[in-house]
Amino acid sequence: MSRKKIIFIVFLLMAAIIASALYLLSPSYLNIPSYLNIFGKSESASVSIKGNNFTFEVSITPDPPREKNNLLIIKVKDSKGIPIEKAMIEVAYEMPGMTGMPPIKREGKAEEESKGVYKVKIDLPSSGIWTLNVKVTNAKETGSGRFTLSVGQKGLTKIGEQIGNGQKTEADEGTEYEIVIDEQRRQIMGVRTGTVIKQPMKLTIRAFGNISYNETELDDVTIRIKGWITNLKVNYQGEYVKKGQLLFTLYSPELYAAQKEYLQILKRASKRSEEVPTILKASRGRLKLLGLYDQQIDEITQKQEALEHMPFLSPADGYVIEKHVVEGDIVEAGMKIFRIVPIKNIWLKAEIYQSDLLQIHVGDKATITLPYIPGKTFTGHASYIYPYLKGNARTGEVLFQLDNPIQELLLDMYANVEIDIDLGDRLQVPDSAVIYLGNGRLVFLDLGNGRLHPRKIKVGLRSNGYYEVISGLKEGERVVTSANFLIAAESRILSAIKYWGEEDDSN
Repeated sequence: MSRKKIIFIVFLLMAAIIASALYLLSPSYLNIPSYLNIFGKSESASVSIKGNNFTFEVSITPDPPREKNNLLIIKVKDSKGIPIEKAMIEVAYEMPGMTGMPPIKREGKAEEESKGVYKVKIDLPSSGIWTLNVKVTNAKETGSGRFTLSVGQKGLTKIGEQIGNGQKTEADEGTEYEIVIDEQRRQIMGVRTGTVIKQPMKLTIRAFGNISYNETELDDVTIRIKGWITNLKVNYQGEYVKKGQLLFTLYSPELYAAQKEYLQILKRASKRSEEVPTILKASRGRLKLLGLYDQQIDEITQKQEALEHMPFLSPADGYVIEKHVVEGDIVEAGMKIFRIVPIKNIWLKAEIYQSDLLQIHVGDKATITLPYIPGKTFTGHASYIYPYLKGNARTGEVLFQLDNPIQELLLDMYANVEIDIDLGDRLQVPDSAVIYLGNGRLVFLDLGNGRLHPRKIKVGLRSNGYYEVISGLKEGERVVTSANFLIAAESRILSAIKYWGEEDDSN
């Protein structure tokens, strides 16, 4: 063998030995942190989570991470930069489930390697995007960060953070739990804010109603004596009649005899008997009690003749809404023959939900429209609020009086009713800022510098895109009005609710 070949073989052996030594001494194989790596840096850039009392940085080695033997490096320092020992570190990471594959969830155990430096071994048994949650707790504060990482891709990506104090003091009220989302991510999520303001609040209550007759203007035509209906002039229900119009005539032997008696007494009065005026007055009164008007009695007096078929006239202008006889019917004393209702002044009965009833008062103005009369509005005022609800509908009725001079509003028409109520100045928050919880309402306060604080509130009435604030907010505070649910998802709001305590603040 030539000398050149021997030198070449020796060179190859030395290269193999050096390569094996470098691998065996690599930090990933020896399970040592990358900051002690003298052969080259493979640690990712640190991502910081900053609280009020401490800061912690998170990085991973090797970078990019692989499926096994990755080290998570966590460095914890106080506000002065001094390492914090014996901090409580919780690490959990997961990959969401996919079609045919359940979700993968893992936890890592942290060990304090040196002052303020903690390491956690994590394995990523599947390629794809993993979500990493790191929670750090010391005596004064708790903070957590949420990151994403992938096998074969460099670095950690922060997607959210939370800062909370270990103890709550009066000075800290309202800031004991914070969520921090950087400006770039806020723009991606579409976060917008609005202001809690105190301004006039006007409530518009919308309801349906139907036209009804004015019950105070009803006129009933009744008979006070037994007889038979003759010459019936009103032949159908709904017919319009005028005051003084003949409705029917009545044949009544008893009424005919009363007229004869009156005429006889009248004749005796011409002889100027002292007792006649008193008897004549009593006889005239009897005719009135039997249903005759003064005008009819005067006509009998003038003609000196009893009427066998006594005419009965309409007492008012209006529509006949009830008719109980036909030609030739026998009627008894007290029987109702017709019911007549005028409709120049009518009622509208609006059905109001019970939740709105307490906001309406007698005298409130309503604007009324009907689909049958397009382009025209009517105005009415609440005159009575019924003190009960209607059966299964659980709605209450409010009565409005309307003028109907040309009688274009007909009975039983349906109408749309809008009642505008001025509630005065109220503290209000945009309704898009309010999130519904099982036992209350919640908003995210914008504290500035990317910090958001979830706060429970109590709300009242809702009008024109705003909720009335009963408690929980002050004038001038800024709240998130869009992307609320994305923020809630990012912050794991359910765990935040448990942190506050399950007090029943339901509205």
